[in-house]
Amino acid sequence: MWRSLFLGLSFVLAIASAGYAQNTSPESAQASTSHDASDALPPGYFSEPPGFTAAVNDYGAVVDAFDEDGRRDGFYLEAENAIAGSGMSAGPGYSHAISGNGRVWMSAELSTRLYSAAQARIEFPHLANNHVRIGVQTLYRDSVRVNYFGVGDQTTLSDRTGYRLKTTQLAGYTTWTSGPLALTGNLGWIPMIDVGAMAGRTQSYPDTVRVFSGDAAPGVNADVSYLIGGAEVSFDTRDYPSHPRAGGLVSAGWADYSDRVSGHYSFQRVEASASRYVPLSPRWTLAFREWVVGSLTRADQQVPFYLLPSLGGGHIDRGFVDYRFHDRAMDIFNMESRWALLPHVDAAAFLDAGHVAPAMRDLWKTDTKTSLGAGIILHNMRSTLGRLDVGRSREGWHVMFKVIEAFTRDSSDSGRPTLMPFVP
Repeated sequence: MWRSLFLGLSFVLAIASAGYAQNTSPESAQASTSHDASDALPPGYFSEPPGFTAAVNDYGAVVDAFDEDGRRDGFYLEAENAIAGSGMSAGPGYSHAISGNGRVWMSAELSTRLYSAAQARIEFPHLANNHVRIGVQTLYRDSVRVNYFGVGDQTTLSDRTGYRLKTTQLAGYTTWTSGPLALTGNLGWIPMIDVGAMAGRTQSYPDTVRVFSGDAAPGVNADVSYLIGGAEVSFDTRDYPSHPRAGGLVSAGWADYSDRVSGHYSFQRVEASASRYVPLSPRWTLAFREWVVGSLTRADQQVPFYLLPSLGGGHIDRGFVDYRFHDRAMDIFNMESRWALLPHVDAAAFLDAGHVAPAMRDLWKTDTKTSLGAGIILHNMRSTLGRLDVGRSREGWHVMFKVIEAFTRDSSDSGRPTLMPFVP
């Protein structure tokens, strides 16, 4: 149902956006695609105070200077390596150019819920006339209270437990691009995975490791280490990936998780996604996304519970708590309408609807988890600088803050393998 609705609306709105583009003057079209003109933002319904405009432009310039394609050396504020459920996170980062057109990034973060992360990365992003990017990254994460309710779409809020997950990852990746087309290959290694009792502030719900066992939480007491290989193909026509107002992204990926300890937790993950951004006027954009993820195993293998696809929270189903529903397959449909209140501030209204199921063929047979809500987005021309969302589902209200575009996963999309736990 949701897939058909998404495809139908995308077709209709593509025609509408084409008509809008024909009525756009060359001057305005040139301004809307200039990556350097901060004053080329569409006018908002209201004007901004001069001090506010200058502050956003100054902060946005710093963010853009240290992003994946930034060129500036020095210290910066890192806020993008924490996962869903960690709360607001920030810490120091350092970037420096090296010989051969390469760059080194190092950073560490601590969140308001005491999650921590540290990473170091070496990357050569402009090889072969800017067609090839290669890099190596090591990343440590300590996620002290990750939610787990059990497997399936019929769990209740009273089933809530939490666990602590500590992982260290080493990954290498290569991406080849030609225009909007990109092909990515990656290889990663995750040594022993540490699953334990929650840490930090006292919680009113129990620990996963004391409540669940066996098929209810596969791998909860197992020693697991992974060698991960994967590939992805994508076609990206978004005008600004960190704050898109036109175009779209279609991608498909595959990853193989090979358990190097017991051999009982090897599996493959397949996923596909499509997003579209349709500018109906300079002040009004409609955005759509569908994302489907599935897990494949042999009969004698299982997917660890912390790597099962999950639904809820963040920007995936915003009326539910993070990691609310787990199963071997997941899909989510998002529809969002955005209006430019001010040149640097958008208002958004959204609908999220998703499913989890034991297999991809069963996704649209299970109960639909629906959320409605609204948000405020702070941005410059190129990047989303901050976003506050309030979502409502049958399980209540939830408030979320992000520093990335709503349809961007918490895990980095620059070619590095998907991180642990499964990150929606």
